[in-house]
Amino acid sequence: MSLKKFPKKSFVRNFSVLLSTNLLVSLIGMITSIYIARVLSPVHYGEYSVVLSVIGIFQVLASLGLSTTVTREVARNQDNSKQLFKVSIWAYWGGFFIASFFLLIYMLLEKESNSEVLIGLMILSLFSQSLWTLYENIAFGMQRMEYSGFINLIMTSLLFVTYILIPTKNISVELVLLVSVIAQFFKDGLYYFYCKKNKLFTGEVNESKSLRIDVFKLIKDSLPFLIMGGFSMMSNQLPVLFLNANSGPEQVAYFNTANKLLLPITLFITTAMTALFPNLSKLYYENKESYKDKIKTALFAIAVLGVFGAVTVSFFRSEIVSLLYGNAYQSTGLVMAYQCWFIIAFAFFCFFGSIFSSADKQKLLSYLSIAYAIVSVPILWIGSKYGAEYLSLAFIITAVINMSYHWYFMQKILPTPLTSTFTLKLFGLIILPFGFSFLIPQNLGLGSKFFIYFGIIGLIGFLVKNYFISLIKEKFLKSNAF
Repeated sequence: MSLKKFPKKSFVRNFSVLLSTNLLVSLIGMITSIYIARVLSPVHYGEYSVVLSVIGIFQVLASLGLSTTVTREVARNQDNSKQLFKVSIWAYWGGFFIASFFLLIYMLLEKESNSEVLIGLMILSLFSQSLWTLYENIAFGMQRMEYSGFINLIMTSLLFVTYILIPTKNISVELVLLVSVIAQFFKDGLYYFYCKKNKLFTGEVNESKSLRIDVFKLIKDSLPFLIMGGFSMMSNQLPVLFLNANSGPEQVAYFNTANKLLLPITLFITTAMTALFPNLSKLYYENKESYKDKIKTALFAIAVLGVFGAVTVSFFRSEIVSLLYGNAYQSTGLVMAYQCWFIIAFAFFCFFGSIFSSADKQKLLSYLSIAYAIVSVPILWIGSKYGAEYLSLAFIITAVINMSYHWYFMQKILPTPLTSTFTLKLFGLIILPFGFSFLIPQNLGLGSKFFIYFGIIGLIGFLVKNYFISLIKEKFLKSNAF
């Protein structure tokens, strides 16, 4: 089916392009990370992973929570994106300088010696990622998401080729980061060129308005998202630093290699939510029932796709790790199994964020993020003391605890709550395969594993088919009611 049949701003087109390109990007990125992990060894790869986590932590501060706010405002005012772009430039500049200052202080106070080159590269990485987010906010708000995927695909491929061409004896943590930063700046340039060429900067800049007032208003509106991002960071980026402090960089390597292997699953789910967010923002005001239907379908799709990926990885975790990383990373198998089930919960939480944001409930979202961090951080700290496996298990425990009240408040947003039957089916679809997948001994023969695996997948497929039939009947009855 040709994408030309769908409007450029349609959900189907945005989702299809983003999904296909992001899956290829994640696949190439996964291969790249495998290559780097093999060349650097577990200890040095763990050190590189810690550097990326530190950058990720300060990137949250640099963003000031602006991304969702700018995307939402552009989506609602597509005839005046140029004004929002100018205002967001100044806001992002402020966030970058604040984050760079604190990053510099943090790295200088670190017990381990950090080279000036490494610190400089980390600050440049912050800047280049801020530029990318700035352009992406405008493009996504205009519901033109395809080129984000194309640019990522081109540069990720070139990045992989570059790493391959570098002699392995010369590869170090600093060199890997340097090449990555250069590639990111090329991506930024391409994205800006795309936005200009496709006339995504619409309207005129209103010089009569006070720019300072606009910037402060944008930052103020985004503060709940910054709070949310900060507390979310405490439960997804800080644990890597906990693990490094309590168990060493080698355990960080096991944790992050597992995480990299699961990127295709993560991207498949998050891409759909990225493409859906502008539509949800409009539907919340235009058609509440359609808004609820989209949420209901998306929740079920997240569960089905997530379970399929998680069951597959859990069953064949030993074979996957041995094939890709070799004997040096054997401890990654169970870590990966735990993480792949947590990804489903993580996708739910991300989608809850989209729901709350589309309904302008960012304050509530920030409060929930604070609660999530308060619950999670102590559990993750304890888990990190026992290595990557227990840290990954701790993520699942925190997800189960936090899911209850997130689900409650999500229901309050909807025009009418989701039924108890739907809720039981949704979580039953996740919990039952989760428990069963860990009952299968890893020393079983590959043939036996495949037999049991296809049996479970077939059962899930049968249940999903029945659900879709009931969903179609429900929609048919609704349409006849009018």
